[in-house]
Amino acid sequence: MGDTFRKVRDGEKLRIPAKTYNAMVDAAQDFINRKNNLSSEPGTQLPANMVYIKNDSGANVDRFNVLGIAGSAILPGGSDASNFFRSVVFSGVKPLLPDHRGGNFVITAEPIANASVGRAFISGIIQVKVYAPYAVLNGTFADIAHNDVTQLAVTNSPSTTKIMFRHNTIVGPSGNTYWAIVRLNYSENPIRRAVCKQSAGASNTIQVNLIRNNAEQTSGIESNVTVTCDIFGGENMLSNAMPKLQSGDIIYVTNVDGSWRCINTFIPFVSCECEDSV
Repeated sequence: MGDTFRKVRDGEKLRIPAKTYNAMVDAAQDFINRKNNLSSEPGTQLPANMVYIKNDSGANVDRFNVLGIAGSAILPGGSDASNFFRSVVFSGVKPLLPDHRGGNFVITAEPIANASVGRAFISGIIQVKVYAPYAVLNGTFADIAHNDVTQLAVTNSPSTTKIMFRHNTIVGPSGNTYWAIVRLNYSENPIRRAVCKQSAGASNTIQVNLIRNNAEQTSGIESNVTVTCDIFGGENMLSNAMPKLQSGDIIYVTNVDGSWRCINTFIPFVSCECEDSV
């Protein structure tokens, strides 16, 4: 029996036996099936910084495009139950504000046809286009561009995407576009400005709207944020502490272990009754 997969030597006539040709077709078909299958067998896990994502954006996307994460493409109930526990596959849509701000997106590692599954980066170092409006031209962070899969948007406000390098400027009427290297899921405890939505009350917390790119965020995950304030002496009511916060005041906050805290420490208000001097 001849070798089905014997290599051809230089100058030798190419003859492809039916058995060899059929094996090649089977291999190609298996590759396509595995690429479009929502499950992945044990032993075919992706690197830790990559995930599978189903393109539910309604259009084909290219490599280094941006998809917002819209949940899981596989549900734990029904006919997909076994696949849910075998592999993680996210549903990817056009990135929208404020839904996908703050790292709730991926950058594709390969072209992905609409309704197909492909690989994408969810963390780590990756190339992507970024658009920088002239108002934030020198910003060092990036976040999603609303309804745009082709690029991220540069921002001055700290975000989970840090710009490490950018080059090849494309000058536009309202900003520049760059090819950049970014770090996804970048984590630090940046100090943010915030606007108080209420005056100090009978607790040590206050509701605020965070400020991004000098604009108060009045909707989405950066609005109506609860901030905890530390008060000396065991006092737990901001209404009895100084400085006494009023609605519209600006305070500085940071995120510590998932909770927002004011970086300033307050002191209890002390009423002093002084006798008239003689």
